[in-house]
Amino acid sequence: MKKKKAKRKAKANPPAARIYQPTRGVRIAGMQKPPGHPCDAACRKAGHKYQHLFKQPVEIWGMPNGDVLLKRR
Repeated sequence: MKKKKAKRKAKANPPAARIYQPTRGVRIAGMQKPPGHPCDAACRKAGHKYQHLFKQPVEIWGMPNGDVLLKRR
């Protein structure tokens, strides 16, 4: 007679924590640039900062493992 294998219980994803309320844009400072980054005058003037504007507001959530999740409302 064969032994039955115990079924693994599905692990639930850990809860996320909301970092920011719905927002239309994100600014990132001190972002690492890849080697050979074509830095022009506009990039130097902005202090090598990155800005992204969304068409629809998004909520920014932080995951326990350090990932960031963007959710549309």
